Amino acid sequence: MTEIRKDITRTPVTVSELTVGKFQKANTITAMLRQEVTTVSHYPSAVHRSDMQQNIFGQNEFNDDEQSFTSTEKRVAFIDVPEGTTEEQVTAKLTPQCTLYRVLSNTPILTDNHKNAISRGVTTLDDIADSQIARYGDGHEKAGQLILDPSGKVQYRKVFFWTTEKADIDQRGMEAHPEYMTDAVAQELGLNSNITTGVVLENQQEVM
Repeated sequence: MTEIRKDITRTPVTVSELTVGKFQKANTITAMLRQEVTTVSHYPSAVHRSDMQQNIFGQNEFNDDEQSFTSTEKRVAFIDVPEGTTEEQVTAKLTPQCTLYRVLSNTPILTDNHKNAISRGVTTLDDIADSQIARYGDGHEKAGQLILDPSGKVQYRKVFFWTTEKADIDQRGMEAHPEYMTDAVAQELGLNSNITTGVVLENQQEVM
């Protein structure tokens, strides 16, 4: 088992613009919030045990060098604000503790608002899945292609705003969040989709 130590730093949450969306709620506008999260992962240069073999000496008892890898993720979340609100007014309410936290799952990530919209026929589970499925972004050599998780499964990503510090949530591999894919994604992977909407909705836990 590789022991990884991570140092995570976040920039303050900022408002980048105010917009009116296609399905904007009455008497509201949408604030686009941004935050950069930098993760420095520290790996030991050698590992002296595995999932099938223990060691009588702890990892810290070896005089191994440490290797570090830095990654920076730019996160965006959207919140409703009262109509007529200015960027300055939004900024005034953003504290240093505010967080844009990330949820990863093999199942589309559904809030109570999503479930309500599905039940009313405003949207569908597949529409939400298409908007959340992880793909390489513009500028990447694999732009547009699916990003599979370490187990080779499709994964979904959603960023949410929280007014206090909040850790990221990783639901991948959990029995309560089985892999789900639309027919289009299954075809893209050369597979057959066999997970029903009912299974997803029954097993989905709230993240907000």
